[in-house]
Amino acid sequence: LEPQYTGTAPRLSDKKRPVFQPPEGCALSDVAKTMKELEEAEAERNVALHDELNRQRRLLKLDGRHKDRYADLEEWIKLKDIYLNTKEDVRSVGEAQLQLTLMSAYETESSDVQKGSVVDLQKVGEELVREKYERSEEVQARETFVTSKFEEFSSLAAKKRAVLEDDLAREVYRADVRVKAVGHKNRYNKISAWVAEKEKYLRTEEKIDNTTEAQLQVALLGQYNKESKGYYSSQVVSLVKVGDDIRAAKYESDLSSWTYENPEELNQDEADLEAKFKTLNELHDAKKPVLDDHLARELHKDRLRIQDKGHKELHASLDAWYGETAAYLKARPEIDSVPEAQLQLSGYANYEAEKAMVTETSVAQLKSDGAALLADVYKTEYSEYSWEDPEGIASREGDVDSKWAELDQLAATLKVDLDAALAREQEKERLRLKWTDVAGSFKRWAAERGSEALAAIFGYSLQEVEAFEATLKNIEATTAAQSSQKTSEYEALWAEMEKIGIKENAYCSDRPEDLKAASDGMEAASHARHSDYYKELEKQRSDDAKCKEFADLINSFSEWLSAQKDAIGGGNASMEDQLAKIEALRSEKDAHGQKLGPIKDHEAKLEEAGITQNRHTSLQYKDVEVQWEGFLMLLDKKAEMLKELIELSKLRGVTQEEWDEFNANFGKFDKDSDDKISSKEFKALMYSVGEELSKAQAAEVMENHGDGQAMTKQGYLEYMVQLAGDSDTKENVLDGFALLNNYEGVCKRDNLERVMPADDVEFIYGTIPEKEGGHDYEAWTEEVFSR
Repeated sequence: LEPQYTGTAPRLSDKKRPVFQPPEGCALSDVAKTMKELEEAEAERNVALHDELNRQRRLLKLDGRHKDRYADLEEWIKLKDIYLNTKEDVRSVGEAQLQLTLMSAYETESSDVQKGSVVDLQKVGEELVREKYERSEEVQARETFVTSKFEEFSSLAAKKRAVLEDDLAREVYRADVRVKAVGHKNRYNKISAWVAEKEKYLRTEEKIDNTTEAQLQVALLGQYNKESKGYYSSQVVSLVKVGDDIRAAKYESDLSSWTYENPEELNQDEADLEAKFKTLNELHDAKKPVLDDHLARELHKDRLRIQDKGHKELHASLDAWYGETAAYLKARPEIDSVPEAQLQLSGYANYEAEKAMVTETSVAQLKSDGAALLADVYKTEYSEYSWEDPEGIASREGDVDSKWAELDQLAATLKVDLDAALAREQEKERLRLKWTDVAGSFKRWAAERGSEALAAIFGYSLQEVEAFEATLKNIEATTAAQSSQKTSEYEALWAEMEKIGIKENAYCSDRPEDLKAASDGMEAASHARHSDYYKELEKQRSDDAKCKEFADLINSFSEWLSAQKDAIGGGNASMEDQLAKIEALRSEKDAHGQKLGPIKDHEAKLEEAGITQNRHTSLQYKDVEVQWEGFLMLLDKKAEMLKELIELSKLRGVTQEEWDEFNANFGKFDKDSDDKISSKEFKALMYSVGEELSKAQAAEVMENHGDGQAMTKQGYLEYMVQLAGDSDTKENVLDGFALLNNYEGVCKRDNLERVMPADDVEFIYGTIPEKEGGHDYEAWTEEVFSR
């Protein structure tokens, strides 16, 4: 733009036309001012772009944190999805209680995760959406997935808990029925043993050789018959009743059902006993006629002695049962779980049922037999006899009464101990579950605080880092208070567990030292964050000082360059004065160029320190280096341009190309190289360039610019300058029109009137054709030069 403007002035001067005055706001100084404003706006925009870059980096880190939280939740959801959709095969009371306990632990863990990790995920997501993060839809999709899974888990957990509670009820019911089945089997074995013993007796053939012996055998058979019937009615009938209860037992609910698995075994045992008692009856019926033959020899006394013997045997049997039962009631097996305590209480209930049965049958029979024996008095007119040892019967029956009273005392004590053991184990279970919840919650809290500390972002500028100090102090104070509170809570709970005697915890292996280790890890991360913050603060302040020092150097140099550009912009100075100013600057370029060295050294220090942003300046060494190189190029080009313009002014409108062409043409026709051409050579030269002169015209030129016979090179050049400089070429005219009309492609009257006389404007507008937006100066120029 400047060369065109500078070249226009001498041309207008040569044509004796008014000096060109650019429109308001279009002067070179105005253009330079506008360029400077553009550069300043560009610098401000650069700062804004850096701020936006920092924001995007922060959002990317927040998005990464959101994805990490989501990945942890997704993994947790996968595990819990499998758990909630799995139906456990529960086959015992203990296993059912364990599954219910695990269900409670899941519900607690789910609540903690929703209050902790899910809330944290949502907070990060809210910030990303609030900041209009470009991937907000992905963030919201992740959160929607997590929310939907927790809603689904709530329904699955409710269904699973109902199933597990049904499993527990069914297994408690089944355990009670199985205890009865074991009792049924034990009683079957005892009855079978009794039958075997009696069958052996019935199959024995006694050798009787006196009346006393015969009477004794009849009495024994009668005693057996009575005992067999009583035993059948007391033992076999009650066994069948227990079997009926077991076979009829059925657990039924909407979720499951159960009946005893082996009713065939019960049926087989009972049928076996019926067959055995049938065999005993057949053996008895075969033995009795044989002994009846000897009844006359049976004496009343012998019969009573037989009864007394049965009384003693029954007492011995009861005494043996007492010994076994007393040993059970005195024993205190180790109980270390709720199922074990419940099993012992179930065994105690079986004891009470068995004692009631023995009291109603064997004890009642003992007393009934004793009373019958005492009441059975033989009396005839010749003799009288009653049982000679009533004290023995009374002693045996009194012994049973005292031992039964002792059993009641032992049973009452055992019941109290078992109830206390159950309560103790239930409290242990409660403490175990509470510890599992507290320990898991503390470790998750410590891990989250540690992760937050390690992932802390202090800021990307000195102002942001300084502002973070208050936030850091608040975080550290809050964390310390929460840590103290949580530590006191788990230490108190552990002391309570130790006091009650808890040695193992199936739900959680963590101990206080494990929680202390988690706390230490969190504190280490917090200390590291604290140290890193103050290191970063010190670094930011140091970096900012370096940036300020660099900005002072580079801004000063850049401003000097801008001032020098303005100084050589031209203004009203002559081309010669402008050239002198430029040559002075060119001679001093090495001295001024040395100013780049300190700037480059300071920038190297900034790069070495890892500093990529400078709030004090948007310039870099490369910028001023390019400015300096551009400035030097400007000096060289403008110096060259001014020199050419000065030369052009001397040529009075002839271009350098035309001047060179003039010289070359002259050389072609100066055959002897004496810098002279003849009239004939001159005419041939002019013909070669398209100018055909008559002899008269050639002679006139030779007279005016030579000696009439020959023309020197200087004379030829003066003629050609006069000839070519008096009128512009078509291209020069087009360039002038374009310049005057601001290169808009059309000619406007007011643009011409600012620099051309009114007559010239009227001449042009008398023939110039119209064109959209103005007039067509290109068509007008073509028409003029074609004339």
